[in-house]
Amino acid sequence: MYSLPKAEDLTVLVSARQPDGSVKQFTTYGSSVKEIQGEDGSRYVVRKFGSALTGAAYCLLKTACASPKLTVYKAVIPASDGDYVALKPGDEKGVKSSLLNARKDLLAYLSDCSSLSKKFEGTGTDFDVVKVAEAYTSCR
Repeated sequence: MYSLPKAEDLTVLVSARQPDGSVKQFTTYGSSVKEIQGEDGSRYVVRKFGSALTGAAYCLLKTACASPKLTVYKAVIPASDGDYVALKPGDEKGVKSSLLNARKDLLAYLSDCSSLSKKFEGTGTDFDVVKVAEAYTSCR
C-alpha cells in the first residue's frame, strides 16, 4: 500500500550516475531522508520546523559549519536565513532555530562552554549561528 506524503513534506528527486554512464532517477520524500551528500562533499539533512501556531514544514538544510565538536546546518529549501539545526556528534536531535528563544536555546545547548554565554547572551550583540559555532569549536 502506498501512502501520500503530508502536505508540508518535501519531494526529493535523486539522480545518480550508474557505472555504465546512464542516469537513474527516483523520487522520495524529505521525511524519509536522513542525510544526502553532494558530489562536492556538501552534506544535507532534512528536518521538520514549525509549531502548533505556524504549522510545520520539512526543510532541506546544508552544512554551514562543521567541526569535530559541532555541525551547523542552515536552510536551503525553503530559502531562509534564519532556520538552522546545530548538532553535537552522536546527538540526532540537537537544537533547532525557533521563532522565540533561538539565542537562549542555542546557548543552553552549548552551555559546556561558559564563555559563549558571556559573549553572545546580550540582545544587543550580533548573533550569527556560524560565529557562535566557531567560538564553541575554539572553546576549551
